[in-house]
Amino acid sequence: MRDYQRTITAGSSITVQLTALVMTCKTFYLPVVVQFDGGSEQEAKSGSVFDRTAFGGFRVVTLINRNTVDVPVFFYLGETAVGYVPDDNAITLATNRCFGNLGVADGAAPLAGLPGCDANGHLIITDNMNLVVSGVLNGKRRSSIIIRVSSDSVHTLRIKGTLGQTFLHMLAADLIKLDVDDDLTFSGMGGDALCTIGQIFNG
Repeated sequence: MRDYQRTITAGSSITVQLTALVMTCKTFYLPVVVQFDGGSEQEAKSGSVFDRTAFGGFRVVTLINRNTVDVPVFFYLGETAVGYVPDDNAITLATNRCFGNLGVADGAAPLAGLPGCDANGHLIITDNMNLVVSGVLNGKRRSSIIIRVSSDSVHTLRIKGTLGQTFLHMLAADLIKLDVDDDLTFSGMGGDALCTIGQIFNG
């Protein structure tokens, strides 16, 4: 049994040559693609076990990182699977995902219907912007949304519900957590409102 700790740079691959029967993936920061002896591609992530005994084992393992970031990986190659308590799989096995500020980076300018964001991480919700914040992301339903208006926000944040009526007015330094998956509509009142929007999605 041999263990390997590698970092696969974004958009590249690594190859390991070793005659073995089983590959055990202990910790993969993000899922990658694995090929055995140049065969079909399969997803590899924390906790994956590839038992190739029925195929006579393998001699070459190729791991391909198609992510846009480097991915550290830790895996074993040998004759049997490696047993362990998968307490290090929190990233890939999480049942809920956090999504901050609609994916808008700090200091970003408005783009494609999304608001700009100041250097302190506050979204700039303009007067009558009518920004729709969906309750679904990549097919996953939102379980909670946390909204905080900056203490520096001069103007009130207006939030409308699914049917278009005003649901809530939030003033500077207001904070609320809502356990809803409705689409919500955000606008400033009389000028720019500064806020952060954090969402938690199931799955």
